[in-house]
Amino acid sequence: MDKSQHGFKPYFLHIEGMDLAGKSTVSNKIVSSSTLEWVINDKRLTTSNSIYDFAWEQGKRGVYNSDIMGYLYLSALMEDLRMFEQKNNIIQDSTLLLRSLNYYKTLGKNDNLVHAFTLLLPRHPRPDKSFYLTADINARRNRLKSRMLLAPKRLTIIDMLIKNDPKKFMWLDNSLRDLSISCFNSYVIDTSKMSETKVAEQIMGVCMSENKWRF
Repeated sequence: MDKSQHGFKPYFLHIEGMDLAGKSTVSNKIVSSSTLEWVINDKRLTTSNSIYDFAWEQGKRGVYNSDIMGYLYLSALMEDLRMFEQKNNIIQDSTLLLRSLNYYKTLGKNDNLVHAFTLLLPRHPRPDKSFYLTADINARRNRLKSRMLLAPKRLTIIDMLIKNDPKKFMWLDNSLRDLSISCFNSYVIDTSKMSETKVAEQIMGVCMSENKWRF
C-alpha cells in the first residue's frame, strides 16, 4: 500500500541519463517489484502538459530549429513547475531541465537558453534520491540495434549519434552525468554489463540502506 496514504511524505526518486542507458525499463522494473504505488514521469514533472506534448510532436516532425524548440521546452518546464504538486510516489525518468540545460550548454547552442534554464534550477523539486545511469558505447550500439528493429518510432536524433557520432554522444553523456551529480548529487551506475533487473535491485538497495526507504 502507498505510504502516502498513511501520513508519510511520498518518495521522489530521480533516474537520469542519456538515451539507451536503461532508465525506462529500470523504472518499470522498480514499479513491478515494489509494494508501493508509483507514478512514472518521463522528462516532464506532471502527467499532463499540453505545451510539452506540442513541443514533443514538433520535435518529431522537425518543423522548428533548435532555438525555437528550446524556448518551447522552456515554456513546458515553466508550466510543469507551475502545476507540480507531489501527492504520489514519483519516479522521475529524466528531467526536462537537466536534459535541456546540458544540450544547450555543452553544444554552445544558445547562451540565453542556458541562462533561462539555469534560473529555474532553484524552483525545481529536489529528489529524495537521484541516480545517473550510463553505459559504454558498445553496449549502447547493441541496444540501438534492438531499438531500430523493435521500436523504430522511438528513435531520436540523439539516439542516432551513437551510430553517427559516438564521440559527441559520450561527450554529452559525460557532461549530463556531471550536471546531474552537481545539481542532485546523483549516484552513478554503469549499466553496460548489468541486466535491468540487477540495476533496479541496486537502486532499491541503495535507497533502503542510505535513506531507510521501504519498497
